[in-house]
Amino acid sequence: MSEDRLYQFRAEPFKVTLIRPDGTAYPIPTYDGTGIFRAAQLDRITEDYQRKTKEIDDLKGEIKPFSKLDATKLNPEQADLLDRFRKAGIEISRYYFDYCKAALPDLERHLPELDLIPKDQINVFVTYLVTATLGGDSGKPEVAPKTPEEYVKKNRKNRRKKKRTKFNESSQMNGSADGNTQNRK
Repeated sequence: MSEDRLYQFRAEPFKVTLIRPDGTAYPIPTYDGTGIFRAAQLDRITEDYQRKTKEIDDLKGEIKPFSKLDATKLNPEQADLLDRFRKAGIEISRYYFDYCKAALPDLERHLPELDLIPKDQINVFVTYLVTATLGGDSGKPEVAPKTPEEYVKKNRKNRRKKKRTKFNESSQMNGSADGNTQNRK
């Protein structure tokens, strides 16, 4: 995936903001998830999702030996495993929709924008969505990338900090009553 397609996200209490690749923001209000029923609904979806991802991980290990084979050369048991894996993947994508349905009051209006999020960033979006729904807050993401000069300045500053801490620590000595000294570790 190219870097220019990346979305960024920001969670604020009861609002998640999509920051498009061009830098424009698209705020989406969420429900107040601090109530016991909304929080329980999100917990239930999370538990179902975790159970299904565990199942898909187990199936991944089982189908790995024959994943490179042609579908016509599979025996019925292998074909059944492959079909279960495919169905589990479809159910995983349904959980993303369930999260959005439980957290967004006007889901139909925001679906066209949500469909533009690349599929490898969906997990990140859901994390921010749940954080915002539960009243949490995330730091503001960097919208503009740093220039090479800014990176050089930052790295130089970090190197100085490392050098200072290295050379400022002197070995401390313990003096004992009989005059012998020992290094303290």
